[in-house]
Amino acid sequence: MEVLHVLSVVSTGLFAGLMMTLVFLLQRQWNDQDRATYATSFRQFLLAAKGHPLVTLLTFASFIAPSILAVLAFRAGLRDVGTLDAIAAGTFFLGCFLVTTLLNLPIYDRVIAWQNESDAGEWQAVRTRFFVLNLIRFTCALASFLLLAVAGISS
Repeated sequence: MEVLHVLSVVSTGLFAGLMMTLVFLLQRQWNDQDRATYATSFRQFLLAAKGHPLVTLLTFASFIAPSILAVLAFRAGLRDVGTLDAIAAGTFFLGCFLVTTLLNLPIYDRVIAWQNESDAGEWQAVRTRFFVLNLIRFTCALASFLLLAVAGISS
């Protein structure tokens, strides 16, 4: 159970760090770019990032491992710990996994299809939507991380 807890904390922490990088560092750079520069740099970023095995692993581990921990904690009679693990898993699943799958991936597909500057007609709306979705994912990943850390201290 301890290894699973460490995996949960590390994976959610790394995912939260990735989202923090997008929200606070890369977004700042993208906000300063004109349409042509943004279309090129954002497309290149997504071509490298979409489906990357490490990001995929972090994403799945961040809700599957805490879900298993919750079941194990409830079976061991640790209701408080199990509840924290379950809330962390649910928060990550809804706020990170589903947001990524249902809302971010369509953006990725649209941007990757941009072949030139003229294809990026709605680039400012895309940039804003990507920022808002990443802010949601960052907040949920950070909340999951903190819940798992508290659960670890409580167990």
